Amino acid sequence: MQENEKETLRTERNETEKRSRRMPAGPGRKLLRLFSGMIGILIFGAAAFAAGFLIKTRLDRKYHQPVVIQGSDLLDGLRKSLSEGSPIMSALRSIYPNDLITYYDGAYVFVPIDYSLAMHDYRSENIIKNEDGSWDYAVNGRVISYKGIDVSSHQGEIDWEKVAGDGVSFAFIRALYRGYETGAIVIDKQARVNFEKAAAAGIKTGAYIFSQALNEEEVQEEMALLTELLSDYDIDCPVVVDVEEVLDGDARADKLSKDERTDLVVSLCEKIREAGYRPMIYFNYEAGLLMLDLSRLEAYDKWYASHTDGFYYPYAYSIRQYSDHGKINGINGGVDLNMAFKRPW
Repeated sequence: MQENEKETLRTERNETEKRSRRMPAGPGRKLLRLFSGMIGILIFGAAAFAAGFLIKTRLDRKYHQPVVIQGSDLLDGLRKSLSEGSPIMSALRSIYPNDLITYYDGAYVFVPIDYSLAMHDYRSENIIKNEDGSWDYAVNGRVISYKGIDVSSHQGEIDWEKVAGDGVSFAFIRALYRGYETGAIVIDKQARVNFEKAAAAGIKTGAYIFSQALNEEEVQEEMALLTELLSDYDIDCPVVVDVEEVLDGDARADKLSKDERTDLVVSLCEKIREAGYRPMIYFNYEAGLLMLDLSRLEAYDKWYASHTDGFYYPYAYSIRQYSDHGKINGINGGVDLNMAFKRPW
């Protein structure tokens, strides 16, 4: 533990940093490099308009059904958005609603929406933002969501009785992680006390593992230690595979392709299921687009991290992490806040 202390701190800090810079290379990624800046986009639009036959499909976000619109309407929409001061990304998303768009490594990345995948039906107007920074989700005026957090040793010692008194009903606790440089597996130093005291306070618990496995042998190694640790506790909520990009340093799993990473995630999820737990996958927008083949992960529940308003990401998930700097009684400093759209236990 002492020799890996620097790496441990970097790993913990990476949990709450925004992921938007570097992604591993892999097959299956569709990259469309547009001209940089507004001038390039306007030139592109003018060329399309001159062609006179461009047709684009717009996604009806309410019903997740496509409707066809003419290219001239797209260009009018682009002009209107840019003239009203909308950022280029917002303008692009408004006129390419059949694609999920992000900006990475100097290029706009367009990933076609896969309509064969399960979609959510969440609506922005149903979000209730409370004075304490927490969110609720209401349908027909009735709150249906559950308030949760996720924690690790980064939060230090936690007063779980106070956490429960602040309305938290569930918590995902980091069980273990693999160092992204050395490859050493480490049990979170607060995991045992967190599992014990959270349960004693009446909070439903789940676990998560930050995996950096490169092969099946390492997946088995991680799973063996995970099941040994969790066997001492009653785990009510899912056991989660945490998939995210490492921003600080060169991660050992960076060179995995999308297919290779997905293979390992599936293997870990199946072993979690075989051990008697419910598997779940945690990821953010970029990880979902560029690091995972979601078409192969429909069998598993999802926990999606997005710290912005709205529901731009269309695919189904049951838990939303909406903040990485929330305030909860009993926890010193910031903590990740989550709302579950259905009971997670």
